[in-house]
Amino acid sequence: MARLLFDAPWWLPTVLAFLGVALFWNGNRRSEAKVRNAGLLLVLAAVLVLVVSHFVDTDIEKAEKQSKRLVYAVEQRDWVTLKAILDPLTSLHVLGGMQLYDTRDQIIDAAKRAVDQHGVKNVRVLSTTSEQTDTVITITMFLMSEQDATGGRPLTTTWQFEWQQSGDTWSLVRITNIKIGNLRGDDAARQFPRLR
Repeated sequence: MARLLFDAPWWLPTVLAFLGVALFWNGNRRSEAKVRNAGLLLVLAAVLVLVVSHFVDTDIEKAEKQSKRLVYAVEQRDWVTLKAILDPLTSLHVLGGMQLYDTRDQIIDAAKRAVDQHGVKNVRVLSTTSEQTDTVITITMFLMSEQDATGGRPLTTTWQFEWQQSGDTWSLVRITNIKIGNLRGDDAARQFPRLR
């Protein structure tokens, strides 16, 4: 029920507003104050649902925003923001479970070297899907970036960000690279800088 209020589908305020206008119009036409007032209440409810849905972020929406913020921090080489988003024990994996980096500091160091080595720029989020299971939110992002290493041709990558709830806060605990271009698993792992 709370999800309908805080992350309202487009049809909910539309139906409420339509019913409200119909009741208001019929009540006003027939001089029935109760029907007219019920219509006004439904229109106000539609407005309330829109306002609450727009201004109050659900946990999934917060995780999506933070995941996008992380992507743009890497693109802009904003290492302070990246450090603030990552949990100290965030790990980075490739599809299939191979863990490449164990900590936030290793991820940041590798990101610095990778964006310089490959000349990463103009990162765009093409699509985002989100799923919440109890205390875990998984955000999957399909990205496109330009890189000097590819001669400026766009390269697509797919990433998964796993957020874990701890009390009232959510921490990014695991980043998984699903695909770099057509590379997956061990082939994709070779694209990442090795630990020093």
